[in-house]
Amino acid sequence: MNRLLKQALWNWEESLAVAALVVMVLSVSFGVVSRYITVTSATWAVELAGLSFTWAVFLGAAAAFRRNMHVSVDIIVNLLSERANTLLAWVVDLLVLAFLIYVLYLSVLISIESHSRPSPVLRISFSYVYLGLVLSMGSMLVHHIRQLVLKWQNTKESQI
Repeated sequence: MNRLLKQALWNWEESLAVAALVVMVLSVSFGVVSRYITVTSATWAVELAGLSFTWAVFLGAAAAFRRNMHVSVDIIVNLLSERANTLLAWVVDLLVLAFLIYVLYLSVLISIESHSRPSPVLRISFSYVYLGLVLSMGSMLVHHIRQLVLKWQNTKESQI
């Protein structure tokens, strides 16, 4: 397997987000061109762009989460002692863990419940739309658990 393919598989969130972004740009471009060439525009292009945008946003958020690129405000954390800072970091990590588990649970439920609901134009099941959210939350949960395990191991090693 070549290096580029390995990189794409390792960064699967980015790969799928880029693919969704390309589909979105192409469908919007086709919609614009069809509007000026023909009298009517391709209504399916707008819907496909919206569905692709959903996938790009959620998978991009998962990629940003994996790389610790989400915004954080640390003004209060910088004022705390090292011990209080460590305790607060663990509390926040556990709250994030609970949030990710809950949102993953809800996204799986909504994906299952939306199976029989087709999109208006393309008639694609909305389960496929919400699958992007399921994959995103699942990815974030796996990465967060991995980070917690590494953090716990580092804490144990520093106490020895």
